Amino acid sequence: MKYQIITILVMVLANISSSRAFNASNHQSTLFPCSTNPSSRYPSVDELLTLQGQEDNVLEWLAETWSHIKPVDGPTTAEEPKPPFCITRDKIADIHQSLQCLKRPLNVSELILKQGYPVEEHSVHTEDGFILGMQRIPHGRRESKADNCRRPAVILQHGLFACSSNWVSNLANQSLAFILADAGYDVWLGNVRGNTYSRLHERYKPHQKEFWYWSWDEMGKYDLPAMVDYTLKVTRHRELFYVGHSQGTTIAFAELSSKHSSLSKKIKLFVALAPVAKVANIFGVFRSIAESSLCCFAKDVLSEVHLYEFLPRTFLVNTLAGETVCAHPKTKFVCEFFFDMMGGYSCAHMNSSRLPVYVGNNPAGTSIYDVEHYCQMVLSDKFQKYNFGPEENLRRYGRLVPPLYHPKNIRVPVAFFSGGKDKLADVTDVEWIRRQLGKRLIYDKFLPSYSHIDFILAIDAQEYVYYDIIDLFKKFEPDM
Repeated sequence: MKYQIITILVMVLANISSSRAFNASNHQSTLFPCSTNPSSRYPSVDELLTLQGQEDNVLEWLAETWSHIKPVDGPTTAEEPKPPFCITRDKIADIHQSLQCLKRPLNVSELILKQGYPVEEHSVHTEDGFILGMQRIPHGRRESKADNCRRPAVILQHGLFACSSNWVSNLANQSLAFILADAGYDVWLGNVRGNTYSRLHERYKPHQKEFWYWSWDEMGKYDLPAMVDYTLKVTRHRELFYVGHSQGTTIAFAELSSKHSSLSKKIKLFVALAPVAKVANIFGVFRSIAESSLCCFAKDVLSEVHLYEFLPRTFLVNTLAGETVCAHPKTKFVCEFFFDMMGGYSCAHMNSSRLPVYVGNNPAGTSIYDVEHYCQMVLSDKFQKYNFGPEENLRRYGRLVPPLYHPKNIRVPVAFFSGGKDKLADVTDVEWIRRQLGKRLIYDKFLPSYSHIDFILAIDAQEYVYYDIIDLFKKFEPDM
């Protein structure tokens, strides 16, 4: 239990640290004076450390303020004592060089290009104003755009705290996106609101509460339909395949359970990896958070200081920790521990040398209300909408308690891949959604040794999961 509490505290502190990004527009007016003499302003060590929220801002600040830093090449004179706890130009040059040598993690498009695949970046507008980033791999490495072949379209949707990098973080023969592209599919990688690649809105900015006032309810209601409709429009198809992992399955179960959803006629097959609907039987850190009321407490604390994003991408975690702690043989166990606490880490299925790549883009951030929604579901043992409290529920839903989702209404064929060591998609909870689907569940594979993230990052997932997915697709596309 004490390790889980430590994990929770570290997560909250990491979240708070993300708010300390340096405002590049104020460089000239805030040169961190260590003395009252404006002509000899030096940044103190503590003040320089506050810049670590964004590597690019640090480098930009160093470049723009270089001429404002008065050198201290030797012993200071009595007339001008050396400011306390300050660093000289030489030390700043050392820091500058060190930061430049620290590799910036590759973004999703760069990861795709590195493996030799084509990539396109698309912006998708939702009905409520969010602008989502999608990456497209239009064909495999050995094909060309000139082939004039209309390939079947597939959307791959990530889970909680994650982004589209999940599908391209391993080698080409181990990553689902690359395997599907080489198999003749037009692959689209989705990113839900608020993560690293979907931080734009037509009216709001990420520092405003309104930008973050949503949970996975809105992802299902707005994000998923917008991405499906956009993909169908660009590819000129009438239907597509959908593969979701974790929260990517939650939003699909939610939206497809509506009798009025238009997606039922647009998705040929819904493949659910580590399916999540009810979560009353999860175990690990998330259960501890929910049962101890730390979830609500963390939300209240963070919102009080106007922080509405949880576990965003930061220089401290994604770059510094990824390239040091996760990369070193003697300290990588720390990253393995956090992966295990968050969803399960299987040494037998994972390649630990890829940890810096995984951490380079994850966690990618979500809303504190999204996290609270899952906590509510742990305690209620129900698959239902976000609970705003009686008064707001009455205004929004017309009732005192949030309405339930009914997966039994789903009319799309569904395929399941679940694991016996999954802490977030427990076998009991998976059994509930299995019963709800009934005959709509056309394929059901259970992997006893698989944990939650193995379905997207395991180096043997192609053998146990991905080739099965392609076989399922072929049943709906006989010509493939």
